[in-house]
Amino acid sequence: MSVSPSPVPDPTPSSAPIRVVGVTGTNGKTSVTTFLHQLFSAVGWAGSAYNSHGVRSPDGSIRPVEVENTTSFLPAMIAAEAAKGAEVVALEAFAAALAIGLYADVAVEVAVCTGIESDHLDVHGTPEEYLAAKLRLFAQVLRPDGVAVLPVGGPKCEVVAEIAEHRGLRVVWVGDGGGLALHEPTRDAEALHATLLVDGVATGTVRFPFADAIAVQNALLAAAVVLALGAPVLAVASGLATLRPPAGRLQRVGSVLGFEVMVDTAHNPGALRTALGAARARATGRVILVFGAGGERDAVKRPEMGAIAAALADIVVLTDDNPRHESPRAIRAAVRQGCPSAIEIPNRVDGLHAALRMARPGDLVLIAGRGDEPIQEIGGEDFAFDDRQVAAALMSMLEAESPTAG
Repeated sequence: MSVSPSPVPDPTPSSAPIRVVGVTGTNGKTSVTTFLHQLFSAVGWAGSAYNSHGVRSPDGSIRPVEVENTTSFLPAMIAAEAAKGAEVVALEAFAAALAIGLYADVAVEVAVCTGIESDHLDVHGTPEEYLAAKLRLFAQVLRPDGVAVLPVGGPKCEVVAEIAEHRGLRVVWVGDGGGLALHEPTRDAEALHATLLVDGVATGTVRFPFADAIAVQNALLAAAVVLALGAPVLAVASGLATLRPPAGRLQRVGSVLGFEVMVDTAHNPGALRTALGAARARATGRVILVFGAGGERDAVKRPEMGAIAAALADIVVLTDDNPRHESPRAIRAAVRQGCPSAIEIPNRVDGLHAALRMARPGDLVLIAGRGDEPIQEIGGEDFAFDDRQVAAALMSMLEAESPTAG
């Protein structure tokens, strides 16, 4: 259906004083809200965004937020951002927050679903309960005159569309055949160029400063939101060229001795599958995966993640993630059920070191699970550990040891 904006009445006195966008899904929420904050600025709007990194205000400053279990939490946050000059705010709609009704007093004008797969069963109990929590954004929170933005082919997005259409909401599909799509995309290592189609009409060439398919999709979802809110197409197209993905999402650490190293937050089956797909598309040689699974988090997904690693990576180094209070050995054993051929190296530094030493020119080493996290949680203690910094230090060591160094 049409991306073009439809008239939206002013919020009622009891609703949010500024325009509100809600973003849910299993993966990609932080990326979409980050892109939205940047596009708000690109089209000349003062905007704020709330996601797993905290609250980013119109001036670009960011502050951490402690979630309060009260329905006044989000309205108070929105009012605070309005006081700072925000005209629009993008909110990451976590399943747990939706489940306990924290969005009850928020009037969402445009809602995005990136796709829903099974996750967080340690909190929600069953996949059905997790799905039901996510669907509340469209069944209850999105305004009766609101817009739902969905990716073509996104997991469970047809279910979301049925709910939206049953309520008489406008649905905008993003991707091939949708209201916002790309025609004849071309990629190089660091960018994607394409013709932007809005409701099937070519509006000019756009450039994305990244080439990974999932990053491009998340950027297009953000673009569809801003267009639905009334931004000019040319301004949005220009803004796409300036986007910067959030830290730790398919982030390139660098290259050394002819191979490349990237980190990603992938900590569930869907995210790991997507990250490995992006790595495969980028590598000219092998994909070497370093990953583990977090403790005290949804244990049922561990064997499935192992199976995905075994199927999509050429070499798998199984190491510790954030075991927390669980037995690291037991966590690794559960992952190994799906990936019996993994090279098991418990110490994460040693695991990263081994993967880098195995890499050859053309290979890509993907370090998954923690992204930009600066702390590793082991046995109730916190240790400073940033995968990007550790990998960069090891890469420098390998370069110094190389016969061609100096």
